[in-house]
Amino acid sequence: MSFARCMRSHGVPSFPDPTPNGGGFNLATPGIKPSSPAFKAAQTACQDLLPVKHVPSEPPSAQAYARLVHWAKCMRAHGISGLPDPKPDPPPAPGSSGTVGIGTLMGDGGYWVGIPATVDAHSPAFARLSTACGESPGGHHG
Repeated sequence: MSFARCMRSHGVPSFPDPTPNGGGFNLATPGIKPSSPAFKAAQTACQDLLPVKHVPSEPPSAQAYARLVHWAKCMRAHGISGLPDPKPDPPPAPGSSGTVGIGTLMGDGGYWVGIPATVDAHSPAFARLSTACGESPGGHHG
């Protein structure tokens, strides 16, 4: 592991190799003093080699898309006209340029539906219909 080798070469000779399965480093090893100036200097010198965990962004879910399409069709069938089908990227925040008419965003599994501003997405009637159509109202309100 390059980070461990770097730490050892920068004055922390007993720095351990990482534990298996991404468990990190066991700093309870004898001779390791994380508060020591040598450790801090080595850590600074080697920080670019520290393995960084990136949580992969999950691709939009086909099941979420199917749920939201069903929901949008059901809502339109019950009088919520102008409700678009879900899109894989959230539209810009309500009120910003390019979102004329979007009052509320609802998202699920990587898909988003822009609810028109003409629809009171916070009304009890909308909430009941939304639940009846298979989604609880929620998402990002604007």
